[in-house]
Amino acid sequence: MKNQIKKSMAFLICIVMTVASLVGCGAKSGGGGSVNGSGVKILMTLHDDTDTFLITLCETIDKRAQETGATIDTVYCQSDPEIQMQQIADAAGQGYDAIICRLADATTILQMEKAAGSLPIVFINNEPDVDYLKADKFVYVGSFEQDAGRFQAEYIWNGLGKPQSLNVIIMEGMKGHAAVPQRTNAVKYFFLALVVLVFNTCILRLLITAGLPYMLAKIITETLMFFFSWTVQKLFIFKEARS
Repeated sequence: MKNQIKKSMAFLICIVMTVASLVGCGAKSGGGGSVNGSGVKILMTLHDDTDTFLITLCETIDKRAQETGATIDTVYCQSDPEIQMQQIADAAGQGYDAIICRLADATTILQMEKAAGSLPIVFINNEPDVDYLKADKFVYVGSFEQDAGRFQAEYIWNGLGKPQSLNVIIMEGMKGHAAVPQRTNAVKYFFLALVVLVFNTCILRLLITAGLPYMLAKIITETLMFFFSWTVQKLFIFKEARS
């Protein structure tokens, strides 16, 4: 995990330097694709100073920044979007060239972009709406949250010995974090896929036992499972995305 974080942060710093250079902040590419961040000053604004993952993230970001010659100052907004917006608004006057931002609330991205003025922002960890991102100016670096949800579901199911039934409570986590609905839906979808697999096998066997030809039984089963899966997804899994 730590190696993956280090690789990700090396990529993140390269992204920041690239964005900074594209908007005229002075970062230069060296030979072999390396980035020279000498003289580049970056503000990193985070929502919290107690998050274990972010602490590890910050340590790695600082190390990678030092290797490129850039300077990073970290500030915290204590999960208050108003404080974070002011931190970003003050950045230009304080001589910063670019901003790394873990949004306190992903829905406030437009306010943060407006506050940044001409400064580029690389958003991390809390993914904003892609419609509000802009190439070479406002970008996002982060994981595919649906994978995280699937990993969580697989861990539970395998850890409990792949039981035939489960009684699960989903703790959604931090309000305002964009990963919450994506991970939650991925967990639900994983277990739906297991149910569909079981139903598919049972119905197919039942129809074949009743005397239907295999191909006809297969077509009927797949059709039934399609509409069953579609209905469950619409009513119970992805209903938040529509509301």
